[in-house]
Amino acid sequence: MGKKIKNKLMQYPSIYSLARCLKNISDPNLYKLLVGYYENNPQSLSLLLNNPEKLIIGTPIYDIQIDVEEATKMGFCALIFHTIRSLEFAEQICWLPRVTWGKKCLYFDTGMNNKTENVFEYYFEPIGEKNNDDVASVDAKYNHRFIGTTDSYYTFNNDVGCAGIIYKKFIHLNLATKEYLEDKMLKCFKDQRILGIHARGTDFGQNLNDHPIKVKKTEYLNTAKELFAGSKYDKIFIATDDLTILDLFINEFGDDLLFYEDTVRGKNNTGVHMENNDRALHHYKLGLEVLRDVYSLACCRSLICGLSHVSFAARYINIAIGKKFDDIRIINKGINAMK
Repeated sequence: MGKKIKNKLMQYPSIYSLARCLKNISDPNLYKLLVGYYENNPQSLSLLLNNPEKLIIGTPIYDIQIDVEEATKMGFCALIFHTIRSLEFAEQICWLPRVTWGKKCLYFDTGMNNKTENVFEYYFEPIGEKNNDDVASVDAKYNHRFIGTTDSYYTFNNDVGCAGIIYKKFIHLNLATKEYLEDKMLKCFKDQRILGIHARGTDFGQNLNDHPIKVKKTEYLNTAKELFAGSKYDKIFIATDDLTILDLFINEFGDDLLFYEDTVRGKNNTGVHMENNDRALHHYKLGLEVLRDVYSLACCRSLICGLSHVSFAARYINIAIGKKFDDIRIINKGINAMK
């Protein structure tokens, strides 16, 4: 493209963006992005077309800000998956990501204000520079609206490998979280063959729109009995938010069952992340307990689970830390339709 023509076209950003696309239309990578990724994410394409100067001047920052009303109800692993999706997009367009989980996130804790107001950094190393003038500020909610809808649950199986790669590259536990996990996690995962189970209960009993249909307690139990019947596993580890499920497994497996006694659990149809609790740093600790469950599940030899963000996180973190489950049993009963 001649310099004079280029300078003239740059006065009309939309036309210039189209010209750049036409110039490189034979590039298979560009074709893949436009026809594959962006046709399902029109807001992402709009972002590029409305900011053409960002494509050619320096390396812009993709500002992943999760500070919307939905975040007040979004579980910890849903926040991570939302972030992974946005990080994946940043990789696609070769922008540098910066991650902020704001005060509207459920895990924001006033007791942590003296450290950081970025909830992401309660648990993980910072991603991106804190100050940079060359920023395309984008609300991740609008850029990836399909996250947290039916699509996210249906695509878990296809996305687990990519999620593992993105998690490994970008998301790293900070020192305080590492020390917590080293101190609080069971020490037997390396030495024993452990069958991991994630059993989602509590608010799934509300038959939430566009969420997985709740798996019955007996379905988790019968699958665990089937796999544990031989001599392949030494112990069973269960991560569950539901006291009634935990009691059922304790009665069945006794001393063969491992679980964390200090984890907050519920016994009704209210999610534990939505329950009031007066313990110090409750919201911060909820996040730590979820991470402990997820990393524990990721360290097991095999996994039994339903569809949930927690079990999906266990699967991609299993990949990110260089492990591979011997067996995965996913109890998929479908998704609740919109009412």
